[in-house]
Amino acid sequence: IPQFDYHSRGGIDLGTGLLGIARSGVGKTTLLRSIGANVAFRGGNVLHFAAGDSTQEEIEDGYDAWWTGIELNSIKEGKFEGAETKKIERAKKEWLANCGEIFIHVFKQFHQASILDCRKVIVELLKEHKISLVLFDYLEKFKPGDGRRYGSNDDGNRLEKMAIAEKMINIATEFNVAVATVTQASNIEREKWNNPKFTLSRENISNLKATIDPFAYCITLNQTEDENDNEVMRIHEEKLRHYKIFSHSSVKIVQ
Repeated sequence: IPQFDYHSRGGIDLGTGLLGIARSGVGKTTLLRSIGANVAFRGGNVLHFAAGDSTQEEIEDGYDAWWTGIELNSIKEGKFEGAETKKIERAKKEWLANCGEIFIHVFKQFHQASILDCRKVIVELLKEHKISLVLFDYLEKFKPGDGRRYGSNDDGNRLEKMAIAEKMINIATEFNVAVATVTQASNIEREKWNNPKFTLSRENISNLKATIDPFAYCITLNQTEDENDNEVMRIHEEKLRHYKIFSHSSVKIVQ
């Protein structure tokens, strides 16, 4: 996304992290795959963690759709027309020789994975490969792994999310990698999010303020029903810790 690259002077700094916030179904996982694919296109190795309802095949299909430019449903079904076969051959020539690797690690059950478990995977992978980016898909699917018990009420959930966020950033600083994850904004009334002038920000997602704090970058994904039908989205730069936030901090993209 040229605007974000320009404002952040080239993207996410090593040793820091990005948090994306959106309502359910707006495109949180798609955002992470986009970041992962673009890092790989530039020669960096990526580690993508997922848990729960994601499968290895589903994530691989998503990345294959990105680097070949073929519709995801065609990738899933494995049915390619002549033009699509040519796309695959052209993409191989353009990308495979120069791209980094995307390593995918899927934990089979919800809340089975802790950030401590993820760290162990990273340590083993780093014995053979350099990693530029670690993706966590997505924040709520992981546990801190600190042995603490968090209550099931709002305060407990808030403290647990904050602990997960802090431990993700610990990963970034310990291994000098960039990390990125996404989280869900809930309790946003339809009349608000369906207004094209409304933008998710810290002011209207107060339950996530503490979760945002450890991350150097925070963006929100905004989309009305009409924008969904037209396959566009507004990405808002909510936080760029080391860089200037401009008055025009939202950009519309084609999804």
